[in-house]
Amino acid sequence: MICNTYFRFLPLLSILLLGVVACDNNDEDWAAGPAVKGTVSVYFSSENETAIISTPEEFATDPTFTLTLKRSDAMGSLTVPIEVETNEGNFQVPNQAEFAEGVAETSLTINFGQIESFKTCALKLRVGEEYANPYAQQDGLDYYDGTVLVSQWTKIVENASFAFSSLYPVVQSPIYHLEGVNRFRIENFLGSSYDLVFRLEGAKVQADDPATWEGELYPLSNAEWDEYGYWWLLNNAGDDYATWAISGQPIAYIEFYYGTGYSTFSNANKMLKLTPYVYQDEANGGWNYITATW
Repeated sequence: MICNTYFRFLPLLSILLLGVVACDNNDEDWAAGPAVKGTVSVYFSSENETAIISTPEEFATDPTFTLTLKRSDAMGSLTVPIEVETNEGNFQVPNQAEFAEGVAETSLTINFGQIESFKTCALKLRVGEEYANPYAQQDGLDYYDGTVLVSQWTKIVENASFAFSSLYPVVQSPIYHLEGVNRFRIENFLGSSYDLVFRLEGAKVQADDPATWEGELYPLSNAEWDEYGYWWLLNNAGDDYATWAISGQPIAYIEFYYGTGYSTFSNANKMLKLTPYVYQDEANGGWNYITATW
């Protein structure tokens, strides 16, 4: 019985294997990934900050930041070369990282003392390929890709009042500006406990001139876009819709339309307008216009 079953499925197995081979041979775009040269997997920790903002005071006191590297095998001491792929701020980067005997983590201190204030500078580093394994399951990557900016958040609105067209009461939040940069932040956006960082889209916007702060609000944090020009507010982890309640009235998710006149900010007129679809539950959901004044 076992033999009969085996031979009954053998032709089918042969056909499947033949199909796999045929598919591989016909796929002209297929190419094998790069070979792994080393046996040790060294990588930058996923906990490393990738968008560093240093205040002028912090910059004057200590213009450095530290990155954490990890390795899969902690046996023996290890010296790992660090390659620089992008260096826009004349960062001073050590050319190697040292792992002590039996230690799985080490640190790499970067000096950005030559960076220009109010300018976002990119830095990309990579572990020497003989010590990297891009195919390994690990809590990080074999490269670090980040930015550094010397600036600080300044409060420009003490309390903006956000009024909904229906269902929800007024919510108040302060608004901040990142000095020298076209970047703003609404703290505790709509009472969600999440901050919304955004820039202004407009031909006349100048980061150092408050009179020009007028244009379309373009979100930069806690936002997920779709191909139709809508974006959803996400939680800080960025893996799900932001959900909360305002005076007992729940928000299951909130979706905003981005387009001319639908998400506007005007510092001169002391007004911000948003056009979201607010889903509360199966019985309550729809467009709910929000106007903020200060």
